Amino acid sequence: MTLRAPRMAAWVGTAALLASVLCACHRPPPAAPDVTLLPQPAQPPLLRVTPGRATLQARDVPTGTPWRIRCDSATGPFTRDGRAGGGPLDQTLHLPGGVYGCTGQVGSARVTAGPATPGAALPRPPRPAPVAALAAAARGTVTVMPATVRIGQREPWVVRAAVLDASGAPVPDGTLVTLTGRGPAGAEVVAERVTVNGEAQWALTPDQPGTWTLNVRAGPWHAALRASARSALLGGTPPALWGGDTLKVGPLTWDDGALPDDGTPVEVTALDARGRSVWATQGFTVLGRVEVDIPRLSSARTLQLAVAGTTATLPWEQP
Repeated sequence: MTLRAPRMAAWVGTAALLASVLCACHRPPPAAPDVTLLPQPAQPPLLRVTPGRATLQARDVPTGTPWRIRCDSATGPFTRDGRAGGGPLDQTLHLPGGVYGCTGQVGSARVTAGPATPGAALPRPPRPAPVAALAAAARGTVTVMPATVRIGQREPWVVRAAVLDASGAPVPDGTLVTLTGRGPAGAEVVAERVTVNGEAQWALTPDQPGTWTLNVRAGPWHAALRASARSALLGGTPPALWGGDTLKVGPLTWDDGALPDDGTPVEVTALDARGRSVWATQGFTVLGRVEVDIPRLSSARTLQLAVAGTTATLPWEQP
């Protein structure tokens, strides 16, 4: 007698295995996500707008998280952006005058703040000229005064651009002109203006000492020039004394002998062994001095303070 059942079962099993392999080979790959999710800080960010500055702060921000500050003014928007280094985030955008309002973003978290100078309504900026007006920009001149400013003394660069068309006449009012400033350590500022009688003007206050390159562009025309900034702090390094849980900074003096204005910010940051921020705060001077309470941090290795474009680093002394 011949037994056929096992042979039939083996054939059926082989066919099922082959079918499963063929299906696996032809199964389409999973679709790639079409949206990149931005990380969020552990808590909502805080945006503070005061006359002359907008400050964006957040806690426990993952390394590489993009951040951005944008403030709209009567003469165009001011923006500053970058990527977080991990830990607390504390970034400031300096403003030359009144603004309509500011928006801050850390990852996918957004926050807004009102105008820095409440009161009388600001005049609305002219409507930008059509693209054809941008194409008319053929040549021009750019100047910056003074060539060197002192950080801490509220000395701005005043940048003026005169933009002409091919015939030598001023470009139409409302022609968009963009200024991009790049400085040391990746510092960058971008500001836009629209022309009036062919001219555009900016007032920029740098926060990093060194040489800056200022690029001005309107349509096909562009020009570049250089300006420099140095700290106004006498001695070049902020004097500091750290004992126990209190850091004492000062007396601070400008190189012309004057004391800094009360409220001049002093930034204090605790860094770990890899140079990453584990804690940060800001103190404000009174008669050229400031005291800051330092928490006990087991991961901190150095304490860094910064004022008027200068820095000082102290070894971590807490037990």
